[in-house]
Amino acid sequence: LDLTFSKSGVQRAVTCFRCWHYTCQKCGAAFSSDRRRSTNYVYGHSLMSWCVYFNVISGENLLRVQKNLEDLFGIYVSNSQIYRFKESIAARYVTLYFELLQRILKSPVLHIDETVVNLRKQTGYVWVITSMDMVYFFYRPSREGSFLTEMLAPFSGILISDFYTAYDSLPYQQQKC
Repeated sequence: LDLTFSKSGVQRAVTCFRCWHYTCQKCGAAFSSDRRRSTNYVYGHSLMSWCVYFNVISGENLLRVQKNLEDLFGIYVSNSQIYRFKESIAARYVTLYFELLQRILKSPVLHIDETVVNLRKQTGYVWVITSMDMVYFFYRPSREGSFLTEMLAPFSGILISDFYTAYDSLPYQQQKC
């Protein structure tokens, strides 16, 4: 099950795989064309992306996303499966995540900031590093910034930040605002 996107809208797509099972008449070995498929997923990338988009960007809880998927496209996905979509999408793009950081660190100007986030049982910090056209977010359990020296090592441009003292020890030209 998947979704297809076009200029006129989004619609449900169902792909049916037909596989044959064979037995060699000489040696009796059994084999199947099913093994040649590149994936064994029931749900397609577009459907999972749609769900994650509405959860993360639109702020809908996953139960609401599940209900919308059923109402709009007639696709029922179990609670446990829809919660796994985030994990699946994150795993698919993990290499892009680190590639993005490396590209940002090559830019001549880098903006950096951090902000507190209140989680269920603790407080943490979301850090953001951005160039003029790319953004990299990451979570740290504390505001302590000693990791920045190693993380930003490839960077050689101008660092733009606020007046947080963790940025003062970094060996870059800096602009404070």
